Amino acid sequence: MAYGSLEERAHETSYARCLSFLLAAHGFSFHMEDVQADGRADVVAEHPCGIYIFELKVDESALFALEQVKAKNYDAPYRARNQSIWAIGLSFDSKTRHLTGAVHERLG
Repeated sequence: MAYGSLEERAHETSYARCLSFLLAAHGFSFHMEDVQADGRADVVAEHPCGIYIFELKVDESALFALEQVKAKNYDAPYRARNQSIWAIGLSFDSKTRHLTGAVHERLG
């Protein structure tokens, strides 16, 4: 019997699932694969203190993930709310499965 993942490489959804557990434990409501007009944000977390849009990348830079959030306007559906909006790019290494980068920017 094999334990653990049978795939050689962990996908973005594996990391997004772990992130969602952490967010839920800290009182955030969240949506995974939040469908937008020009794509899907990996995780959108909502809390009274703000809205957090996470884009995760494996073997790519966190800055690339952050730029995707801005280029595809993932914050558009949330702009009318009177809350701060943060874009967060996270990058992971497929070999070590560790977080290798994180960047953030306030969008609104």
